[in-house]
Amino acid sequence: MRQPQNSGPENLLTIGSDPSKSYPQAYNKAHHPTGQGTVRWHRVPLRPVTITVDLGQVEPIGELGVAMAGGFGAVCWPNTILVLVSDDNETYYQAAELVGATYNHTLPPWRGLAVGKSIATEYALAYRAEVATYGRYVRFVILSSEDIICSDIKVLAGNPAMLGQPRGEVVEAKRIPELLSKGITEREMKRRMLQDLGQITARARDLKTLNSKLLQRCKDFANEIRSLAAEDIQVPERIILPFSPLHKRVYALFAEVLKGNGFDSLVVWPYGPYEPIIPLMIPNDSDFNAFPELPIMPGQHRCRVLNLTNANSEPMEVAISITGAGNDGAQWITPQEVLFTGTMFGRVLATALLPLEAAKSSYTMTPPAGMTKQL
Repeated sequence: MRQPQNSGPENLLTIGSDPSKSYPQAYNKAHHPTGQGTVRWHRVPLRPVTITVDLGQVEPIGELGVAMAGGFGAVCWPNTILVLVSDDNETYYQAAELVGATYNHTLPPWRGLAVGKSIATEYALAYRAEVATYGRYVRFVILSSEDIICSDIKVLAGNPAMLGQPRGEVVEAKRIPELLSKGITEREMKRRMLQDLGQITARARDLKTLNSKLLQRCKDFANEIRSLAAEDIQVPERIILPFSPLHKRVYALFAEVLKGNGFDSLVVWPYGPYEPIIPLMIPNDSDFNAFPELPIMPGQHRCRVLNLTNANSEPMEVAISITGAGNDGAQWITPQEVLFTGTMFGRVLATALLPLEAAKSSYTMTPPAGMTKQL
C-alpha cells in the first residue's frame, strides 16, 4: 500500500487512494487486483487478515472504512470486518463491525465479474461505519471465505469531546475468533433477503405497466429488513430458501412481477438439467406442452427436469402423478425436489436433491408464492 496521506484536518488517515481526489471519489475507487495501491491475500479461507495503522497520536475518530473488491473468481465479499482501537497497541476496544453496518444501506453486487474484464467500480465496495471513539492504533481484522483484496483504508476525525470517554469492555486476543464469527449467518441471511428484494425491484421496474404499489411495497420491505438486528433473525437448522416467514413474503412479491408478465397461476415448463436455476425466474418462451422424449438404455440413469413456477399470491400444493411407466414404474423412477441453499459466499446453490415421498398414487410439492421450484 502507499504511505498514509493526510489530506485535511478531518481525514486522519488515507491508505491506497489518490489524495488529490475528494473523499467519496477516492474512497469508492476500485483498483485492479494486480495494480499499484492494492494488496491481495491469496487463499485465506476463514483465517483472518489483520491490518493495524498508527495515527501517530491519540485522536478522536468519527468514521472508519475499508474498500474491498469481490464478486469474481476466488474473491468473495468479506464475512466480517472487525475494527478495534487502542491507545498503546496493547489494550484494544471494539469500535465497529463494518459488514453489518454497511448492509444497512449498501449491498455488494449480486452478480460476479464477467470473464476477461478488469475490476470496475461496481465490483468494489466501501465498507464503512460512523463511530464515536478514539485511539492511536486502529486495527482492521478481516475474515473472508476466499481471497481478500483491499485497496483503501480510511479513518476520519470525530468529536474531540470523545477523548477520555469510556469505550466499553477490553477485547482480549482470545475473544477475537468469537467476535469474528458472531452474527455471520444472520448477516448473510439479511443480505440474501435484500439481494432477492433488489432483483424483484429491478424486474418490477422492467414491467411494461408501471406498478407503483409494488415498488412501494419493495421499498417498505427493504426498510423492514434493514431494521432487523441480529437477534431478530432466527437461524434455522438448515438454510433452505426461503428460510423464514419474512423471506417467504419477499418471494411473494415476485408473484406480482409474474402476473405483469402474463402468468397468473401455476406454470409447468421444461428446462435443461444442467442449466443454472435461481428461485426467482420468469418462464421462458418454450412450448410448455412440448416435453421431448428421453431415450434411455437398460441399466442407464438419466434425468428429466421440470420447473414449477407459482404465480399465485399464496403457496400452492401440487400433486404429481406418474403414468405410462408400467406397473414397476415406481421402482425405477425417483422424483426429487431441488432445494435452494444459501452459502457464506453470498451465493445461491441448487445442488441438494430431496426425494419426494409418495402419498397413495401421487407425490406432492408446494412451491411458495412467486418462487420457481424444480422437479
